[in-house]
Amino acid sequence: MGQRDNYAGVSAYWTDQYDLAIQVFGECTGTRDIQRGDGDSFLIYHLRDDKVAGVTSVNAARDLRRAKKLVGERIADPALLAEPRVDPISLIVPALIEAE
Repeated sequence: MGQRDNYAGVSAYWTDQYDLAIQVFGECTGTRDIQRGDGDSFLIYHLRDDKVAGVTSVNAARDLRRAKKLVGERIADPALLAEPRVDPISLIVPALIEAE
């Protein structure tokens, strides 16, 4: 008690615009955007220095649930985020564990 925990929440919002269900998780202002999927249903990964800063989903709520796990993570090969046959979770670079 007496010690404050820092809160590091991730912003999220959504909107329905006619036939589009748009959801944003994290920041949508990266330095590079990578689109996964096309047509009426897709994700856009917003990257900053090979880290996922946020994800925008258009008619892809199910895919967004999984993509949320990437926010804040470093990605080994960001270009592979666009490949539908590649599991995006497998692209996360493990954080180094510091010796105590």
